Amino acid sequence: MPNGKVVFSIQTNGTLFNKKNLEILKKNEVRIGISIDGSKEKHDKYRVYHNGNGSYDDILKGLNLVRNIAPDLLDSTLQVIDPKVSPASVLKNLEVLGIERTDLLFPDLNHDTIKNANIIPGEIGNWLIHVFKIWINQENAVHIRIFLTIINLLLGGKNGTDQLGAESIGTIMIETDGSYQVYDGLKTSFSGAGVTQMNVQDSTIESTDSLPLTKAFRNKATYASAICLNCELFRVCGGGNPIHRYSENKKFDQPSVYCEDLKLIINHIKSYILSVRPNLELVC
Repeated sequence: MPNGKVVFSIQTNGTLFNKKNLEILKKNEVRIGISIDGSKEKHDKYRVYHNGNGSYDDILKGLNLVRNIAPDLLDSTLQVIDPKVSPASVLKNLEVLGIERTDLLFPDLNHDTIKNANIIPGEIGNWLIHVFKIWINQENAVHIRIFLTIINLLLGGKNGTDQLGAESIGTIMIETDGSYQVYDGLKTSFSGAGVTQMNVQDSTIESTDSLPLTKAFRNKATYASAICLNCELFRVCGGGNPIHRYSENKKFDQPSVYCEDLKLIINHIKSYILSVRPNLELVC
């Protein structure tokens, strides 16, 4: 954008951080997000090396190195939701990390893969409600993006994220070979999902704006299912992340596998807002 400021950031588990590469990031003011899934026990259950060892301790080493060398660049953490973990322990672990911002992500599952994940409809939504109830009553609580985004959208905010909102800024990935791809999470749908056949050597990044997949993430109504478009919550939920709508049979033309969960947490936050400020006009 004209006269705009470009902010660079990386999302990483931090296991390869060292003094040399952190000094480079510091010099170029590259902000750092750390992916870490809760406690050591929970994290090491899923985030393992090829030899089977967990990565939690190495992530903490990388995190502490960032704190020592470039603390001002430490931006946020991300963790994937596990509804089997107690909400109180999740918030406690976030406090221990001492990072101001975080987000809780829905697992990257779709209609074909969720059947093997031992997750039932509504389970994550009810879990998020329990987290919210604790979080909203905490002083100086960590900023949890999924909650703040829902609140903002209910109050009339425009831009959401890949998970929420009928509109978002969209996501274009530039791979190491220079090719453009639309949102890396699309790879969980099928082989080749997100491939644009475009490259930085022959196409400007602006030229990717007209691609159907780009539009699907930026303007969710463009390719949302009729069921989603007719739902009163669509302005806030946006049909969820498009990758959670996929199945080999119906492709992306159906609601998210987390439809019930999104309804639960959005309606709960809506009810909370109205209990505090009953005269507010919400968008749904």
